[in-house]
Formats: sequence, structure tokens, C-alpha cells
Amino acid sequence: MIVSCVVTLSLCVYTALHLNVPAKGDSKVTRFFRKVKWAVIGIFAPEIILFIAWYQWYEARGLLKDFEAAMKDVSTCAIVYSFKHLPMSQESFPIKRWTMMHSFFAGMGGYAIDTHPKSPDDSEFICGSPRITLTDDGVLFLARYGCLPDLSTETIIDKSKADPIAKSLVCIQAG
Repeated sequence: MIVSCVVTLSLCVYTALHLNVPAKGDSKVTRFFRKVKWAVIGIFAPEIILFIAWYQWYEARGLLKDFEAAMKDVSTCAIVYSFKHLPMSQESFPIKRWTMMHSFFAGMGGYAIDTHPKSPDDSEFICGSPRITLTDDGVLFLARYGCLPDLSTETIIDKSKADPIAKSLVCIQAG
């Protein structure tokens, strides 16, 4: 009976976690152990997970307000870059609609820019990193200059790794 309760609790915590976007190059093993670590923390100290979730909501709400204020005066995009992992066109700029989902996506590291080598034969990248993950301030900066791509909520949901079937099965098991 106790084993069944521990397994159910572990599965519930494990499926309820939504971690930040992993760094480019993180292996599946690294990502799995990171999630296991947070699941253990969630089992023994759920108030830590609750506080982090509340803080992320607070930050996303603040980004939404800042974004709405920044969108009142948008310049034209003068920065040259490419978002290789998303199909973009010039019509995608500037942002037409920004939601809490976009704010959460930005807060979890969903907006990143792939940098290019300084020259074709040079392997050194700008800022020493081939990928720069944007902070909230970076997202606001690009938005102010009309350089942030207009992602639809469908595109963000498509990037989600949440499995509704697994979550439903865990809820049924817990019930």
C-alpha cells in the first residue's frame, strides 16, 4: 500500500513539472536527471516548487505589462539575425499579439538567437556562444525595435513536451 502511494506521488510530481528549455547540446540523460532532481525536491519540499511556480507567474505577468508598454512605441527592425528553428518571414515582425503564454515561454528560455561565426573559416562565435538565450530584458529590447518574431500560441503549444494522455492517466491513478 505504501509503495503504491509513493509511486503515485512520484508520478504525479514528475508529470506536473514543466522545466525550462534545456540548453542546446544537453543530452537526454542530463535532461532526465535534471527532471528527477526536481521531482525529488517536489516530493520532499513541495513548497519550493510552489514558490518557484508563483515567482514565474509573477515574472510573466510583469513581462506582459512591460511588453504592452513597450509596444506603444515600436521602431523598425534594423538588426540582422536568423531564427533557424522557426519558419519566419518579414511579415512576422513586429508582434501583433502577446499573451501570458508568450511571457511564460520567454521566461523559460524559449527565445534564443543562433549566432554565426565571425568569418567562414573562424570557429569562434560571437560572445563565445553559438546560441544566446534571451532574458526578459532581451525580449523587451528586441520587441521595442520590432525585431522579435510574432509567434502564434499554436507554435508555442507545438513546442510543448506536456503529454495530456500521461497527465490524464496520472490524475486517474491519483484519484
